[in-house]
Amino acid sequence: MYVEVITTLETRKLNCLYTYKVPEELKDLIEVGQTVIFPFGKTNRSTKGYVLEVKNEVDILEINIKNIQGIDNTKTIIDKELLKLASFIKERYFLPMASVLKLMNIKKTKVKKNINKFHFKINENYSGNISDLRKSKGKELLTLLNNEGIISFTQLLEAGYNKQLINRLLKENLIKREIFKQRNTDIILNEEQKKAYNQISASIDKEKSEVFLLKGVTGSGKTEIYFKLITECLEKGKQALVLMPEINLTEELIDRFNAAFPDNVAKWHSKISSGVKNLSLDELMNGEKNIIIGPRSAVFTRFADLGLIIVDEEHDNSYYQSTNPNYHAREVAIYRGEISQSVVVLGTATPSVDSYYKATSGDYRLIELKNKYFGQKDPFIEVVDMRNELKEGNFSVISKQLKTKINDCMIKGEKVILYLNRRGYNNFIICRDCGNVIECPDCKIPLTYHEKNNMLICHYCNYNETFHKICPECQSSRIRGIGSGTEKIVEIIKNEFPEKIIERLDSDLAGGLSRRKMILEKFKANQIDILVGTQILSKGLDFPNVSLIGIILGDITLNIPDYRSREWTFQSLMQIAGRTSRREKKGTVLLQTYQPFDIIYKDIAKFNYDSFYQKEINFRKRFNYPPFSDIFVLNLIGPDRDKVISMIWTIYDDLSKVFVKENIFRPKPSRIEKSKNKYKWQVVIKTSDKKQIETLGKLYFKHMMEMNTQYLLFIELNPLIH
Repeated sequence: MYVEVITTLETRKLNCLYTYKVPEELKDLIEVGQTVIFPFGKTNRSTKGYVLEVKNEVDILEINIKNIQGIDNTKTIIDKELLKLASFIKERYFLPMASVLKLMNIKKTKVKKNINKFHFKINENYSGNISDLRKSKGKELLTLLNNEGIISFTQLLEAGYNKQLINRLLKENLIKREIFKQRNTDIILNEEQKKAYNQISASIDKEKSEVFLLKGVTGSGKTEIYFKLITECLEKGKQALVLMPEINLTEELIDRFNAAFPDNVAKWHSKISSGVKNLSLDELMNGEKNIIIGPRSAVFTRFADLGLIIVDEEHDNSYYQSTNPNYHAREVAIYRGEISQSVVVLGTATPSVDSYYKATSGDYRLIELKNKYFGQKDPFIEVVDMRNELKEGNFSVISKQLKTKINDCMIKGEKVILYLNRRGYNNFIICRDCGNVIECPDCKIPLTYHEKNNMLICHYCNYNETFHKICPECQSSRIRGIGSGTEKIVEIIKNEFPEKIIERLDSDLAGGLSRRKMILEKFKANQIDILVGTQILSKGLDFPNVSLIGIILGDITLNIPDYRSREWTFQSLMQIAGRTSRREKKGTVLLQTYQPFDIIYKDIAKFNYDSFYQKEINFRKRFNYPPFSDIFVLNLIGPDRDKVISMIWTIYDDLSKVFVKENIFRPKPSRIEKSKNKYKWQVVIKTSDKKQIETLGKLYFKHMMEMNTQYLLFIELNPLIH
């Protein structure tokens, strides 16, 4: 017996299979997806790798084949479905297989289960005859289960059977545990929701892989449709995967799902320990739990029988992993649905342009919810021209209109959200005498000032230093912060409304997930008057008591150097506007901007996605941007700037023989050229031609193999900002 393995070393130069022989004592233990240990290279250094194939014969002389040394039982097994998914990701995103498999491979730990919550029954696979067993307490328990069918742990204790006996019978596979799952019968859909549900349900009935784009206005009740679809899925013996954009939203969503599906929901995100993850995997594989909820990493979990994948807020950028290995979880989820024959539902109020194009072109099935569940009206959106505020002598980031509206709400006892997609106190620190901007020494970008701990922080590499209020260049004390972050807004509002309770919610908040959850709960319970926050507030949260939303600077994302900047602006502003008018009362949104003339605000004020989309898709088509092509960004990173530039131009000259001038752009420094003392340059390519993409892969691999280990060459597919 032989195995084809790939090393766990995440280097593109070792991105190939190696053949090893399986010694006799391991033949019955080896399987695809395991991590094994083997001698590697000329020095026979013990190395770990993944088994991708098991063979009985190979075309290599046996004398040249080394034996594997053992099996690494500290890692979970990657099943065949995930291996197929890994192969797709490797090819699609030009990644080393080891990097992809690492996403799916977690440390194995002992699973400790609380059996108090279980019910027990005879194991169907038990082939013996209970009457033939010797008289014992175990025989009594088996006879009882055989007669009664299923009994709870508490009932067994009351009948005189102890925990040790139950565990022994479990270990001997004479009995099996299961959770008694309460059926969800309380989901009531309105006519529009029923119509949407019935269309998706038909595909679940057929166990047919199909992608649906569920476009529902904010407050239309998409979550209730999710619940109904999952209920049907579970009744068919299938399992469900629910993806959401942020870890910050996981706990709130899990609370709602736990209420709908008691004892049937597992959670998954990067802050969860490997022990909890192992427990969740064990429960999923044994059918003890059948729903898993988490952000993008949850797409790589194992299931016993997956039947439904829901990607909530499908438009959100958090589904794209911007650090290596790069991938887009929405795209991965769709392919996983294809290989597992699962129905995929992409839910959102503001679809990504890519998804909406595929839905209107027939690749996905489009379902629309045009009405809010409680019949409430859209909020009134008023655009405030901040240029006029400057002319009238108001240099604050809070307009006079917004200040007046907040005051009115405070008098009435109503709640307010102030949205600013910018963390910190000031955006950057500048010396008013010499003009010096304090930068990160490793990344050469401005440091952001955080007042609470008097720190300057780099939001790219996390470098930080104490702010001494003295210019390091000219020693002047005339140094000040420019721009306003959430901390600054909180200070301004507290000065205006000192008697009110004001809190901040962003990713810099001390206390992590538990603190953020506490703040959200207090806000919902009317214990906070004004909540200041970043994009966390715009993502699917339900605030039934908010009557005013103030958008401090609505045009922050409008001028980002990316072809999707208008899409991101439209989505973020529409999503945050949707946090008001959640119930009967019609809310108000004040949208402050220095560019009120931009046509995008007309579509936002009218909640007109279709009008926005038509302009955007015409722009994409004219300039051959996705979805009409893919953008490949070939990045080169290294410690010597001159060498990086020389090498990237050599690669560009090679690529220019394949791609026409309109589809390949001259080398340029990355948006952040220097980071962590390394320089990054890139070449951008636009193409939809499969043969050209294949050639790009070959040339990329050729140049990558020629480089020494100090330099890294890698490709990003449709990255967020290039």
